[in-house]
Amino acid sequence: MTNPAKHPVDQVLPAGRLALLGLQHMSIMYAGSVAVPLIVGSALKLDTATIALLVNADLLVAGIATLIQSIGVWKILGIRLPVVAGATFSVVNPMILIASQYGMRAVYGAMLASGVFGLLIARPFAKMIRFFPPLMSGTLLAVLGGVMNSFPDTAFAQHVGLVQMTGVRSRWVVSVTGGVLVLMGLVPKVGAFIAAIPEPVIGAVAVVMFAMVAAVGVQTLAKVEFSGNHTTFVVAVSLGVGLLPAVALDRFGGSIFFKNFPNWLQTVCGSPITVTAIVAFSLNLLFNHLGRASAKERMDENSRAAPL
Repeated sequence: MTNPAKHPVDQVLPAGRLALLGLQHMSIMYAGSVAVPLIVGSALKLDTATIALLVNADLLVAGIATLIQSIGVWKILGIRLPVVAGATFSVVNPMILIASQYGMRAVYGAMLASGVFGLLIARPFAKMIRFFPPLMSGTLLAVLGGVMNSFPDTAFAQHVGLVQMTGVRSRWVVSVTGGVLVLMGLVPKVGAFIAAIPEPVIGAVAVVMFAMVAAVGVQTLAKVEFSGNHTTFVVAVSLGVGLLPAVALDRFGGSIFFKNFPNWLQTVCGSPITVTAIVAFSLNLLFNHLGRASAKERMDENSRAAPL
């Protein structure tokens, strides 16, 4: 029996229901999470054994991250909410680009550096959230992974829908999910089985997963108020420039638009997500923050200058 005096997030369900709902959350995130190491490994022509290790590391880190977020570590780590973490698709392109030029060691070195950077800017970034509205996150659509040769993880949005559907908000449900993922990550046979999936199947999974990410972006943009021309302009230019690395390619698969840039800048600009992020952030800052402030100042000046 649940304790009605406790907040729904902190309630502990009966063991049978707790396990069943935990496995339900695991089944929702499993395919999306393991698809990332499969796609990266296939693109880099890694052998089956290496891909199997990446899958195991991915599941292990996802489980640890989920446990940290749901249970928490003292008062320093974890938000203690029903959050399920998994490998994010936003790093697939950058990982492939970096690995193809500098090798896998550089990939995980970059992840470690980005993780340290993320920790340093976490608190200041929280005060800048107004600069990242649905306008930017919708146009766009680094928890430990570098240390364990895994992938940067993110909170999976689809679990929010499952929480709404079941009405169960207990964080202990997803802690069961995290525990199962850790156990699966420690079993080599699980990674080996997934790594043996044929490439055509991986390609089909990639198409579905990337299409789902795009659909989430469209849903997020549906929350944006397109009453002015600036918002439409930000979305149009960000998407247009962001697609250049993906569609303007030479016969070897390199970007035509950025081919004369320095190598390090080609790595950054070779990712559609990175380019879109930079352009969306810059234009949103220019038009919806700096531009809005300037317009307000002009209105204030005009009102002061107007005769009574």
